[in-house]
Amino acid sequence: MTPTRRSLLLIGLLAMSAALVAWDRLRAPTVTVANAVVRKPASTAASTQKSIDEPSLSTPRERSDYLAKGRDAFPSLLPPAPAARSGAPVAVEAPRPTAPPLPFTVIGKKLERDAWEVYLARGDQTYIATHGADIAGEYRVSAIEPTQITLIYLPLNEKQTLQTGASLHD
Repeated sequence: MTPTRRSLLLIGLLAMSAALVAWDRLRAPTVTVANAVVRKPASTAASTQKSIDEPSLSTPRERSDYLAKGRDAFPSLLPPAPAARSGAPVAVEAPRPTAPPLPFTVIGKKLERDAWEVYLARGDQTYIATHGADIAGEYRVSAIEPTQITLIYLPLNEKQTLQTGASLHD
């Protein structure tokens, strides 16, 4: 389809849709008028009976009326606090602090004179871990085995292990 033919087709569709809109607006709207309904005022006996059965808006109901039916008229959106449910305050124990995940990456290891050296990286820093050495002021090397190193997180005295890879002697 050539561009001029496509343009002519689009202009034709546009003109046809404009004509349909104009034709729809020119049609006479169909309006129907409903007759008003006249209601008679309620008899005084019926209104007296209604006031006895249902209290008016000016007289509030007692809370016990709502609770007697088994539900509250204005329920809370939030559940009551735990202390309110049980009647006694509940002591919430704070979680015990734990050591953060080990921030080190093993970049190598070496066995020299029957003692392991593990080379650890933390960002741009490189550390040589030997048995009993302090690393970054936060960790102490507790044990070095052919496949893992055990570090103690000094602020909490908590042991953590880091895999160093398979041993060449396996």
